[in-house]
Amino acid sequence: MIYHKYSYLALVLSMSFASFATAKPLKNYSIGVKTGTLGIGLELNKPVRKSLNLRLGINHIEGQVSNFKLGSIEYDIKAHANSINALLDWYPQQNKKFYISGGFLLGHDSINPEPTPDFIYHGIKIGSALDRYKVDLKVDYNDIAPYFSIGYGNKIHSKKGWNYTADLGFAYLGKPKTKFKIIDKITGETPNEIPQAALDNELLKINKKLKDYKVWPVFSLTWSYQF
Repeated sequence: MIYHKYSYLALVLSMSFASFATAKPLKNYSIGVKTGTLGIGLELNKPVRKSLNLRLGINHIEGQVSNFKLGSIEYDIKAHANSINALLDWYPQQNKKFYISGGFLLGHDSINPEPTPDFIYHGIKIGSALDRYKVDLKVDYNDIAPYFSIGYGNKIHSKKGWNYTADLGFAYLGKPKTKFKIIDKITGETPNEIPQAALDNELLKINKKLKDYKVWPVFSLTWSYQF
């Protein structure tokens, strides 16, 4: 279901790009490439009022963190995320470059950490492909994240050419949904050596740690060409 939903959003975004690009007369829009804490991406900008620009974009990021402690267990985390941004840039003073942005990031951020090799939990060895038991930890964030930033630069000028902008802000990811289990790879059941109270306590520790990661800092640089 998730893939169908985001395929639909990507289609809508593509249609928006196409409608802007084929508008007549062919002017007053820009296409840019960007890099930053949301990864690399593409953006299209179009003025909707004298002081407002519509900004649509797609982003992709990949990363890896080793020995990251959640609860009592250290994990190796490999993550990749795709997102779509729909934003409005407001310029309080016309013909100036300072702007304030608000909108949303759309995406499904799911993290599946793997315990570091040869980790011992309640006397049970986990974390290796050869071990009988494994950790099943899932962290799912909200599909829609409110976005706020300030920036400098204007992607839409009176003349054609290259422009640049810089954004500084944040996306509010909210409280993630987490699931934690330790299961037998053969039976799919939790081993008897681990009481349910220990698993519940471990999940509480994980959620307490993740409270520090509700906000994603955003910094980006964009180079765009105005048509």
